[in-house]
Amino acid sequence: DHRFVGDPRRGEYLIERATSSEDQARHAALLQDEIRARPGDWKNYLALARVQLGQRDTPAAFSTLFSYPAFKAQTSGGAELSQRAHDAGALFWRAGETAAAIQFFKLSAAYKSGSQAELSSLRLIAISENQWADARKIAQTEYDQSKSLRALVTESTYSFLLGEAGIGWRRLKEALQSSKDDTGWDSAVLANRIVASTDDELLRFAKSVQANPAREQILKERFLFQASMIDRPAREGSLQLLASAPRQEDDYTYQLLGAGYFSFKRGDYPAMITALRKLGGAGPSKMNGTILPYIVMGLAKTGKQEEAMAELETYRLRGGRDFFYLLAKGYAHGLRGDFESSATALWSAFTERPDDGGQDIPPTYQLLETYEKLRELTADARYLTPLLDVAKRLQSNWPYSWAYAMEAKYAPDSSAREQALIVAMYLDRLSEHLAGIPGNDLFKAKRWLSENNPYLPGAAKRVAMK
Repeated sequence: DHRFVGDPRRGEYLIERATSSEDQARHAALLQDEIRARPGDWKNYLALARVQLGQRDTPAAFSTLFSYPAFKAQTSGGAELSQRAHDAGALFWRAGETAAAIQFFKLSAAYKSGSQAELSSLRLIAISENQWADARKIAQTEYDQSKSLRALVTESTYSFLLGEAGIGWRRLKEALQSSKDDTGWDSAVLANRIVASTDDELLRFAKSVQANPAREQILKERFLFQASMIDRPAREGSLQLLASAPRQEDDYTYQLLGAGYFSFKRGDYPAMITALRKLGGAGPSKMNGTILPYIVMGLAKTGKQEEAMAELETYRLRGGRDFFYLLAKGYAHGLRGDFESSATALWSAFTERPDDGGQDIPPTYQLLETYEKLRELTADARYLTPLLDVAKRLQSNWPYSWAYAMEAKYAPDSSAREQALIVAMYLDRLSEHLAGIPGNDLFKAKRWLSENNPYLPGAAKRVAMK
């Protein structure tokens, strides 16, 4: 720490080093020092609040962000302050702290800047009140003003939720065919799950989209992998679907990922490691984030604990303390019986997760899957408590079908299971987590859904199976 004495950027250097370290208390202290030294630098408030949420201290995070001087000094500040208030709200929203998020979204809207931040805040407030039709209107306005493809995809997604699939498909296809990146493909998975597409229908959909030529085949293969394998039972048909997918010459990335993931689901960890090693390269120096948790888990489970920890440390030195490292750490510590350390790592993974879009395995699913797998492998029922906590938090900010399906399967309270089951069946009735649900519960959920839509106004109060 003394190496940077006298350097005006000393604080920034120390914070950068602390960001990738395990000492988050030290990280928080350094950020507090920077805030005292530069009270007008917004990024430090946001970074400190993120660390505090990782420490499960929501009140401290809220206090940190509301202490930003400009929020107190100005009642109007145009687009910049509206954006900062929205960013603060979004941090709490992603953490499932809805009440705190709404206060910042209301602040963002109160500046009346007419900005995208204000519109986005108003849209999320509408979602918190289950007013999805109002949220769609705001998304339409966002698109009209900015021509943002993300806003167009959002409008499409809300249309599917509202039961207006015709509008949803048109807007989704328009977005996918205009996109130059990953935008929209996560929503394509969601849409195809709502309508329960078969393998043949998934393949036809993928082939029908004329996307960015430079990345089209990769995006379509990833879509087919996710749609056929995530929250689906292990089956040969998924591997056959990936084998029949259009691909770039000699690129077998998703066939290898599919083979490894298939083996993971079947509990064949040596076969999983063999397939994923081919995908990740010759050794840990080329390991990518997506497969790291599976490699570490597979090694630890097959008695190679030291090799698993070496993989973990090599990745940390190369890539830092990111989401995938934290998931892998959760596996490594959990499988040696350290529940507390494992649970702490997984909570940090939740607060620091990347967006699902553009990821090979959606991080929101991968995290819940890790809790579930640790519960299975260790026979430690304590993992169900954080699993259900995170599932509920995820439900509050996006229609993640797997969050509802896992609650429907594992919640101890029968009323909570029934309500989660209704939404899970609406979003993805083919979820593998619904396979063991009693037939009578499935029948009652189907009957409710035949007359209701959980995303229409008032549905939150009507969701009950009688």
